[in-house]
Amino acid sequence: MINFITATGHDYSVEALSEADGGFDLKTSSYDELFAKRSLTAGSYIFSDLERLMPWELRIASEVYHSLNKAEGCRPLNNPARAQSRVELLKGLHRLGVNDFDVYRADEYPAPRRFPVFVRWEGDHGKPLSDLLLTQADLENSLTQLRETGYPLRGLLVVEFCAEETSPSVYRKYGAFRVGDRIVAHHFVIEDNWNVKYGKIGLASDDDFRDEIAYVRENPHAEQLMKIFQQAGIEYGRADYGLVGGRMQVYEINTNPHIKVGVKHRSPLRREALAIGEKSLLDAFAEIDVMGQHKDKISLDSKLLCPYRPYKNLFKKRYLRRP
Repeated sequence: MINFITATGHDYSVEALSEADGGFDLKTSSYDELFAKRSLTAGSYIFSDLERLMPWELRIASEVYHSLNKAEGCRPLNNPARAQSRVELLKGLHRLGVNDFDVYRADEYPAPRRFPVFVRWEGDHGKPLSDLLLTQADLENSLTQLRETGYPLRGLLVVEFCAEETSPSVYRKYGAFRVGDRIVAHHFVIEDNWNVKYGKIGLASDDDFRDEIAYVRENPHAEQLMKIFQQAGIEYGRADYGLVGGRMQVYEINTNPHIKVGVKHRSPLRREALAIGEKSLLDAFAEIDVMGQHKDKISLDSKLLCPYRPYKNLFKKRYLRRP
């Protein structure tokens, strides 16, 4: 059994996995539900959505992780105390020479070394809060405007832009998973915008789809990606990255990426690429599934969890009661 722990309301990201015929069983629960439990059963546990948790939640989640890590028949992934934040990851990759771009906290009023830059939330996976800003004055004006319109600078990042067109005004972003000991080249998307998110329908050519088939089959960046995931302390997640001058530039590692299964597409070439990526991902999940042969319960009666639990149970009774 694979137990997938998410922030409340974010279990949709793996809903398709629980319905897929992948040779494994998957169950989701929230951190609120996890913290309220007195014991757990053996199995695999994925601690996801770490970027959405508060520091105190990470501390408690880490306590649960260590309880599982010491128990027989358990395989926990993503130690909440070890997994790096977006800032720590990107700063480290820049310092090591993997990434050419740097990142700064907005509330430190940074003076970036290179422009353009853009502003975004640290713990969010949505669109940037600014366009590309070309000068220091543009950045300062943007931060002032964001604050005046209700955005606290705390939690905002200033990121140096680093991407390369694959053809005029067209950008490509790659997505590769780490699931335990495996790297899975899963897909790439193409947009006519520097902020590539979901891909633009009708933009990709058959040559692009052939490139994607080669990418998911050959998994060309697996060795370097595994080193990056290990550096980040992340055993499950998806790295989103681009290539600039032939060099990998990692933009983020999402510990709860939205996974789709059985996606349809008009192009048989794209369908082939998606099928290869999907099978590789499902095989990787099946590989980490620990069969629940150990019947003993894993106690969560630590000095940290016990005082906290009554408040979570009270919250559930008062506010999460179903009509």
